[in-house]
Amino acid sequence: MNKKILIVVAIMLTLTHSKLFCDQIITFFFKPYPSILDKDKMIKKANRFARPEKLAQYALEGKLNQYMISGIFCAYNGYLSISDLNGQVIFPRRHRDNEVFILITDIIVPIFMTGNTIHHWEIEKENPAKMYHIKRMQDRAIGLHFWEVKEVEVPADRRIDKETIVVMAKPK
Repeated sequence: MNKKILIVVAIMLTLTHSKLFCDQIITFFFKPYPSILDKDKMIKKANRFARPEKLAQYALEGKLNQYMISGIFCAYNGYLSISDLNGQVIFPRRHRDNEVFILITDIIVPIFMTGNTIHHWEIEKENPAKMYHIKRMQDRAIGLHFWEVKEVEVPADRRIDKETIVVMAKPK
């Protein structure tokens, strides 16, 4: 009987002192830029869809694709993510610094090492791209944290560092 109690106590002590660890994450949201809606344009658009045959014609011609959102593709450190319905993107954090680079471009090119192994990614030549440096700072006077964002130059060799978050979108 004493052996059983000792085993139960040992198991309870082991379980109470074990800690669960989880990976840190990087998460951010995409939100639409606030815009002022022009009532005249809205009325014209609504009138175009008043007749069902026009809506069918638009669907057949693929003109509605510009209004259908399936998410924004992002890449970071070998991971690929798509924004969800709320615009949220989540990556497991794979670097220690409180700063990150964000690159916005619509085409990146893999540079292969051997076979199907990718050595690194590059921005396609002549393709527009914008890059931002984001650093977490603290205002010592009031103790609040904030993010300092600066636009920086795209690397001259157009090589993408693996710790850069790449957003697949038009840079403008």
